[in-house]
Amino acid sequence: MCYDKALKIDPNYEDAWCNKGIILREMGRYKDAIECLVEALKIYPRYVYAWCNRALALWELGRFENAVRCVNTALKLNPKDEDLIGLRKDFLDKLAK
Repeated sequence: MCYDKALKIDPNYEDAWCNKGIILREMGRYKDAIECLVEALKIYPRYVYAWCNRALALWELGRFENAVRCVNTALKLNPKDEDLIGLRKDFLDKLAK
């Protein structure tokens, strides 16, 4: 994976961690994705996109409350983001059923 090469050069490259996490999430490797997204957030805790993708991976693992907490954190950082507002609503609607 090309992100591994980038991370060997610069292990503090939060975008590479986040992008690797997104690819792993899309491949269904949710636990691995979360590990990468956590690394991105260790480097840059205000990384909204990493919080959002962590939430999506947690949701897929059935860790619903943690997923909602991640979306809430992202919304605190970017409260007007329509995609995040919609994602939070979708999560809460699914939990209510």
